[in-house]
Amino acid sequence: MALVAVVATPLFLFVLVVLSGLFIQSSHGLLYIYGRELVEPNIVGTATTFLMTVSVVGSFTAPIVAGWLIERTGSFLPVFGYGVVAVIGVALAWFAPEIGAVAAD
Repeated sequence: MALVAVVATPLFLFVLVVLSGLFIQSSHGLLYIYGRELVEPNIVGTATTFLMTVSVVGSFTAPIVAGWLIERTGSFLPVFGYGVVAVIGVALAWFAPEIGAVAAD
């Protein structure tokens, strides 16, 4: 997101977008493994499906929401705020298993 404002060459921007997509998609393999570790064996399929659905919906909606925010406000600042919300979501997901384990004890 940050490089869009400073990149002047469309070809370079295209390469950055393709690399971003590659890195986002490569994380899906990790999601399969992570989901298996968190749930009971009898619901692995459902958990994996849910996790992948949420991931794909997020990947689809993030650029749309970012473009809409830029168009409505004329500024990149709200987009970075949206990015901060995403980082908070990742942090919550990172610590959720530990929080759940403490609560269960």
